[in-house]
Amino acid sequence: MSIEKLIAQNAASARDLWLDSLPESVEFTENRAKPEKAPSFLFGRVGKVLAAICLCSALSFVSLAEDAPNKISISFNIYDDCYKISIESNFEKRLPWKQVLFDYLPDGYRQADQHIFEYEKTFSFTEITDQPNSYTDKYYDITVLKLDIERPSHGMTHYTTWLLPEESRMDIDGNNSLILSRGITTTIYMPKENYVVMIDGTLPKDEMIKIAENISFTGDGQPPEEAEENRAAWNPLVISPIIRISLIYIAACLAVYLALAVYERGKGSKK
Repeated sequence: MSIEKLIAQNAASARDLWLDSLPESVEFTENRAKPEKAPSFLFGRVGKVLAAICLCSALSFVSLAEDAPNKISISFNIYDDCYKISIESNFEKRLPWKQVLFDYLPDGYRQADQHIFEYEKTFSFTEITDQPNSYTDKYYDITVLKLDIERPSHGMTHYTTWLLPEESRMDIDGNNSLILSRGITTTIYMPKENYVVMIDGTLPKDEMIKIAENISFTGDGQPPEEAEENRAAWNPLVISPIIRISLIYIAACLAVYLALAVYERGKGSKK
């Protein structure tokens, strides 16, 4: 018999002899210490507080993304050999084209041409003459620039050294618009919704402003072919920067949360 078994046998016999020597009035209850359970961090107070912080942060970021006002700024700068118009916006999603409506057409003018591009639509209007192909210096062009997350800005540079435009600002149909006058030509840059309407022509300034005031966009209506192009060009990887930041923030909070949970569980198991 090994020494270990002999010691264990003697200890058990000694214990039995001790129990037999106790008086009958004495009750003996054997209590064995239970192993301490590791604290559950995942469902503890700290975990719940951290989870609440993550949830509130996510909701606040999403609300910021939804409530952030859309803005378009138009700046005008003159340099030595040119002048430049810069258009900036903060749009955070891809936006479809809407139908452009012209509610006012000056007497004696007709639409002569139009060009449709992905982010730009141009409509040309000229004076009605007896000879349709004859040249006339009375005209105006309307260019509509669409801004969204994929094209939030636009710049135009005009090179000239002999006649620079005079700049003025004016509220047109509730929009802070830029007006440039250069000789007989007037150019208006008017932000409206997620578009910038540029009207360039030789009509009197008051007439050009009236044209700008009567331009509108209707619903979500698009020609079927344009709607199909927008759907085909949609990129699911292009998301709002604020939503992207919120997702990174939530992932970081969850990583810290899980790291602390693992640490607390390991710490509790060692005790």
